[in-house]
Amino acid sequence: MIKLTGEQERILALPPKNPIQIKGVAGSGKTTIAIKRAKALLDSYEDLFQLGEVAIFSYGRPLSSYIKHVCEEERFPVSDQVEPGYLYITNFHRWAYSFLKSRGIELNVTTNKEFYLKNILRDLKLKYPDNKILDKSILFFDSEIHWMKGKLIFSRKEYLDTPRIGRGKTDRVTKQDRESIWLVFNSYQEELKRRGQVEFDDFAPLVLEQIEIGFSPPFTHIVIDEAQDLTKSQLLVLSKLVRDATNSITLIADAAQRIYQSGFSWKEVGINIRGGRTCELKKNYRSGGFIAKAAASLLKNDDDSEDFTDIEIGNDDGVKPFLKGFVDDESKITHIKNICQKFMADHSGATACVLSTTNERNSRVALQLKDAGIKIEIINDKNKAPQLKPDHVVVTSLYAIKGMEFDLVILSDFTEGEMPSTWGKEEDDDGLHLSLQRRLLYTVMTRAKKELHLFYVNKPSLFLKEIDPECLQTLI
Repeated sequence: MIKLTGEQERILALPPKNPIQIKGVAGSGKTTIAIKRAKALLDSYEDLFQLGEVAIFSYGRPLSSYIKHVCEEERFPVSDQVEPGYLYITNFHRWAYSFLKSRGIELNVTTNKEFYLKNILRDLKLKYPDNKILDKSILFFDSEIHWMKGKLIFSRKEYLDTPRIGRGKTDRVTKQDRESIWLVFNSYQEELKRRGQVEFDDFAPLVLEQIEIGFSPPFTHIVIDEAQDLTKSQLLVLSKLVRDATNSITLIADAAQRIYQSGFSWKEVGINIRGGRTCELKKNYRSGGFIAKAAASLLKNDDDSEDFTDIEIGNDDGVKPFLKGFVDDESKITHIKNICQKFMADHSGATACVLSTTNERNSRVALQLKDAGIKIEIINDKNKAPQLKPDHVVVTSLYAIKGMEFDLVILSDFTEGEMPSTWGKEEDDDGLHLSLQRRLLYTVMTRAKKELHLFYVNKPSLFLKEIDPECLQTLI
């Protein structure tokens, strides 16, 4: 049974019309609020002798599946279709794919973006051998294309005219560089068109085209969880899915947990949040005090920390997070197995999670735990709804854990080169990449309720120096 605190209950009393924003720190119950707010909106519309169509949107499939699972456990009315009197729970890409299909558009989604970009860059380098920007990594161009489509930039002039802060402290991409990047972008778009393919970042622009042709908004109310990770184009779509009669959009976000490059402002997407319709949830009710303090100390090192909601500790100190190093992966995995066995034996009905940075490492950990007789659940984007059963250990990636919570959390790759990851890094002083990785670590740390373990091999993450040492206990 979902129980709310005083500050959470006040949010349910907010008006059922017009947009509201809920800013909350990790552990403040944002996903719980998303669920209860959606149910309250459904109930309030029934009080008007009408049946509402209420949707809960989230960024990724694991979180939307988890929300659906919680709603079903609470016996809330849930439907896989948009249906009056029921909650419709989904993520953006799933809804968009279904919507486009209903309009007769069959999507052939590419899995070869890296291959296409590699060939495009090769050809352009032969044509322009002295052009240094073409020497940048495929990840650089992948990131720029994602940003452009997220901002709905599809013309050369608009791209050249739109401010673009660089990956460090300043914009190091010159106008000449932009001309070259535009050539890559345009060549990539032509390649997709030639093959009759699209990518996931094309979903929102395609939906907007269909909405312009003619469209009747399907929802009376929309609740968007983890809104900070959506792009401008995706939020623009969602803003058009709610009827004018209610204009009811509830945006639930935490800038400190933005782990994707997706910057936007509500004003950009035409969502007007003024007149006291922003609420803040400042208390972390999930994590033990030392865990919450350790995570908060890490976050203070972020350049954008002034945009974050101030964190208040809602629980007693509890157990300090554990830090331990190992000489190799085998000894680390053995220790993970022992920790999980002991914790599950000492805490009946507990939940636990082990996180690795690669699927290969997840598989190795899962196999060891299973061989030791430990009940496991593997969560990835191909899963059905995660069950998060008591006495089970979840094995998953860092990105899939958003919105969830566990009694025990083990980050198995708190290792230099793994956290922050070198994957996606474009410059030696890649400030944005470092910031996103810091926020990812903060998100992971604040999933833990009772115990948090940070394990590394040979050398710990450079983020270790950013965590208050008074909040850690180092094991030999």
